[in-house]
Amino acid sequence: MSPWLTIALFLNLINAPQIEEIIAQCKAKGYVAPVFQGMYSPIARSDYLAHQGVLRRHSIGYYAYGATASGLLTGKHRFDQEPKAGTRFGYASRVNGGRLFKRYWHREVFAAVDLLTEAAAKEGISLTEAMHLWLRHHSGLGEGGAVLVGVSSLKQLEQNLDDLEMDPLPAHLVDAFEKAWKVVEHLKIISISSALDKEG
Repeated sequence: MSPWLTIALFLNLINAPQIEEIIAQCKAKGYVAPVFQGMYSPIARSDYLAHQGVLRRHSIGYYAYGATASGLLTGKHRFDQEPKAGTRFGYASRVNGGRLFKRYWHREVFAAVDLLTEAAAKEGISLTEAMHLWLRHHSGLGEGGAVLVGVSSLKQLEQNLDDLEMDPLPAHLVDAFEKAWKVVEHLKIISISSALDKEG
């Protein structure tokens, strides 16, 4: 293999035993350690918690996607209203059989979003800004972890990057994120990989 070639292996949609098997193969063949890409947001932490043990045991970073919970953490939607056109939920209602609705469209989720929106407003920042700062400074992703930022425009990218440069959240706002998690924790919002863990 060329000394100039680096292989970056992203793991996704697999369970803990499969991660162990892949790590063993990487070590046996001398490949670089992989990283894991998984769903993670203030109101959807179950994927991270399901894989946290094996990833920490092997010092593998968790690359978090879905930070806005498919747009719910932008505050655009209301539980008792039709999803706004042009959003993922507006698209989901027509195309994918309601998978996003089954995952997120619960009264408790919207109650958690309202709690966070109010707490962020008291600090003079938006819910999106607060969410980005929680992910960077308070989420527990740890060394080697990262936040994957998805955007639809250059302006949105610049705004997201600006958000991530802000100072950590005050303690009472961090507490609000933990209260919001307690509201939705029992829903066990998961992706396919965590479902596979349960089946295995």
